[in-house]
Amino acid sequence: MTHHTLIGFCHWDIPAAIILLLVLAILLYRNHKLKKRKEELQEKLDDYTANSELVNAAAADAVPIPDEMTYTKVDASDKE
Repeated sequence: MTHHTLIGFCHWDIPAAIILLLVLAILLYRNHKLKKRKEELQEKLDDYTANSELVNAAAADAVPIPDEMTYTKVDASDKE
């Protein structure tokens, strides 16, 4: 029963462990790269919105809608 094992390890355990470590290293590297890219894009978006005249002008010209202009739901049973 133990003739294919050496100190409790199968001969496929070492290559499987190496592949697992490689996959883990690749995932960690890609995650780090993705976080850096996300931060760069967020900075670009913040710069764009801060410097955009259209966004600033639209925010300054925004007029709230009065309550009397909003729609209310009318129930059909209330029409009697």
